[in-house]
Amino acid sequence: MARALLLLFAVVAAASAQSSTDCLSALKKARSLIPAGDCYSKNAVDYEKFLTYPQCGLTGIYPGTYDAAFCDPFLNGYYKCAASRNGLVTPDGKFDTAVFNSKVLSGRCNGIPKYQTAYTKCHADTMKNFNFARLIVCLQVAMA
Repeated sequence: MARALLLLFAVVAAASAQSSTDCLSALKKARSLIPAGDCYSKNAVDYEKFLTYPQCGLTGIYPGTYDAAFCDPFLNGYYKCAASRNGLVTPDGKFDTAVFNSKVLSGRCNGIPKYQTAYTKCHADTMKNFNFARLIVCLQVAMA
Protein backbone atom coordinates (compact mmCIF):
# COMPACT_ATOMS: atom_id res chain seq x y z
CA MET A 1 0.00 0.00 0.00
CA ALA A 2 2.79 2.41 0.94
CA ARG A 3 4.60 1.61 -2.32
CA ALA A 4 1.45 2.29 -4.32
CA LEU A 5 1.02 5.69 -2.63
CA LEU A 6 4.66 6.54 -3.21
CA LEU A 7 4.37 5.58 -6.87
CA LEU A 8 1.19 7.62 -7.26
CA PHE A 9 2.90 10.64 -5.70
CA ALA A 10 5.87 10.26 -8.08
CA VAL A 11 3.57 10.05 -11.12
CA VAL A 12 1.63 13.16 -10.03
CA ALA A 13 4.86 15.09 -9.40
CA ALA A 14 6.24 14.12 -12.81
CA ALA A 15 3.01 15.12 -14.55
CA SER A 16 3.03 18.46 -12.75
CA ALA A 17 6.63 19.14 -13.74
CA GLN A 18 5.84 18.28 -17.38
CA SER A 19 2.79 20.56 -17.30
CA SER A 20 4.92 23.46 -16.07
CA THR A 21 7.51 22.76 -18.77
CA ASP A 22 4.78 22.66 -21.45
CA CYS A 23 3.35 25.90 -20.10
CA LEU A 24 6.74 27.64 -20.19
CA SER A 25 7.30 26.43 -23.73
CA ALA A 26 3.91 27.82 -24.80
CA LEU A 27 4.69 31.17 -23.14
CA LYS A 28 8.01 31.34 -24.98
CA LYS A 29 6.21 30.79 -28.29
CA ALA A 30 3.64 33.46 -27.36
CA ARG A 31 6.39 36.09 -27.45
CA SER A 32 6.56 35.60 -31.23
CA LEU A 33 3.18 37.34 -31.50
CA ILE A 34 4.58 40.65 -30.31
CA PRO A 35 6.04 41.90 -33.62
CA ALA A 36 2.96 42.52 -35.73
CA GLY A 37 3.13 43.96 -39.20
CA ASP A 38 2.76 47.71 -39.36
CA CYS A 39 2.09 48.20 -35.64
CA TYR A 40 5.53 49.71 -35.20
CA SER A 41 5.14 52.24 -38.01
CA LYS A 42 1.72 53.27 -36.70
CA ASN A 43 3.18 53.86 -33.24
CA ALA A 44 6.77 54.81 -34.05
CA VAL A 45 6.68 58.25 -32.41
CA ASP A 46 5.63 56.85 -29.03
CA TYR A 47 7.99 53.90 -29.34
CA GLU A 48 10.93 56.19 -30.09
CA LYS A 49 10.05 58.35 -27.06
CA PHE A 50 9.96 55.20 -24.96
CA LEU A 51 13.51 54.33 -26.07
CA THR A 52 14.90 57.69 -24.92
CA TYR A 53 14.16 57.13 -21.23
CA PRO A 54 16.62 55.03 -19.19
CA GLN A 55 13.88 53.86 -16.81
CA CYS A 56 12.23 52.19 -19.80
CA GLY A 57 15.13 49.82 -20.52
CA LEU A 58 13.58 46.44 -21.31
CA THR A 59 16.55 44.50 -19.95
CA GLY A 60 15.44 45.11 -16.38
CA ILE A 61 11.74 44.31 -16.56
CA TYR A 62 11.55 41.46 -14.02
CA PRO A 63 12.98 42.24 -11.55
CA GLY A 64 14.55 45.52 -12.38
CA THR A 65 14.39 49.25 -12.71
CA TYR A 66 11.66 49.39 -15.36
CA ASP A 67 9.14 52.11 -14.43
CA ALA A 68 5.87 50.64 -15.68
CA ALA A 69 3.70 53.58 -14.63
CA PHE A 70 5.86 55.94 -16.69
CA CYS A 71 6.91 53.67 -19.57
CA ASP A 72 3.92 51.48 -20.38
CA PRO A 73 1.69 54.28 -21.73
CA PHE A 74 4.23 54.87 -24.54
CA LEU A 75 3.75 51.27 -25.74
CA ASN A 76 -0.01 51.03 -25.30
CA GLY A 77 -0.87 51.62 -28.96
CA TYR A 78 1.80 49.26 -30.27
CA TYR A 79 0.84 46.36 -28.01
CA LYS A 80 -2.88 46.87 -28.50
CA CYS A 81 -2.27 46.78 -32.26
CA ALA A 82 -0.16 43.60 -31.98
CA ALA A 83 -2.74 41.92 -29.75
CA SER A 84 -5.56 42.94 -32.07
CA ARG A 85 -3.76 41.50 -35.11
CA ASN A 86 -3.48 38.22 -33.22
CA GLY A 87 -7.16 38.08 -32.19
CA LEU A 88 -6.46 38.94 -28.56
CA VAL A 89 -8.71 41.98 -28.18
CA THR A 90 -12.36 41.72 -27.22
CA PRO A 91 -14.99 43.86 -28.98
CA ASP A 92 -14.91 46.27 -26.01
CA GLY A 93 -11.12 46.73 -26.40
CA LYS A 94 -9.89 44.56 -23.55
CA PHE A 95 -7.32 41.78 -23.62
CA ASP A 96 -9.02 38.46 -24.41
CA THR A 97 -7.80 36.12 -21.68
CA ALA A 98 -9.87 33.20 -22.94
CA VAL A 99 -8.34 33.34 -26.43
CA PHE A 100 -4.86 33.84 -24.99
CA ASN A 101 -5.16 30.75 -22.79
CA SER A 102 -6.98 28.50 -25.26
CA LYS A 103 -5.52 29.45 -28.64
CA VAL A 104 -2.14 31.08 -28.00
CA LEU A 105 -1.10 28.80 -25.15
CA SER A 106 -3.15 25.87 -26.52
CA GLY A 107 -4.50 25.19 -23.02
CA ARG A 108 -1.03 24.10 -21.84
CA CYS A 109 -1.22 26.28 -18.74
CA ASN A 110 -4.83 25.48 -17.85
CA GLY A 111 -5.27 23.69 -14.57
CA ILE A 112 -1.87 24.66 -13.18
CA PRO A 113 -2.52 26.46 -9.89
CA LYS A 114 0.83 28.30 -10.03
CA TYR A 115 -0.11 29.68 -13.47
CA GLN A 116 -3.60 30.70 -12.36
CA THR A 117 -2.19 32.64 -9.40
CA ALA A 118 0.52 34.22 -11.54
CA TYR A 119 -1.93 35.15 -14.31
CA THR A 120 -4.18 37.05 -11.92
CA LYS A 121 -1.24 39.03 -10.52
CA CYS A 122 0.56 39.55 -13.83
CA HIS A 123 -2.58 40.64 -15.64
CA ALA A 124 -3.35 43.20 -12.94
CA ASP A 125 0.24 44.50 -13.03
CA THR A 126 0.71 44.68 -16.79
CA MET A 127 -2.55 45.24 -18.57
CA LYS A 128 -3.50 48.66 -17.16
CA ASN A 129 -1.74 50.00 -20.25
CA PHE A 130 -2.09 46.85 -22.35
CA ASN A 131 1.55 45.81 -22.11
CA PHE A 132 1.15 42.39 -23.67
CA ALA A 133 4.92 41.76 -23.68
CA ARG A 134 5.28 42.41 -19.95
CA LEU A 135 2.35 40.06 -19.30
CA ILE A 136 4.16 37.23 -21.07
CA VAL A 137 7.51 37.97 -19.38
CA CYS A 138 5.83 38.18 -15.97
CA LEU A 139 4.19 34.79 -16.53
CA GLN A 140 7.47 33.26 -17.70
CA VAL A 141 9.29 34.49 -14.60
CA ALA A 142 6.51 33.21 -12.33
CA MET A 143 6.48 29.78 -13.96
CA ALA A 144 10.27 29.33 -14.06
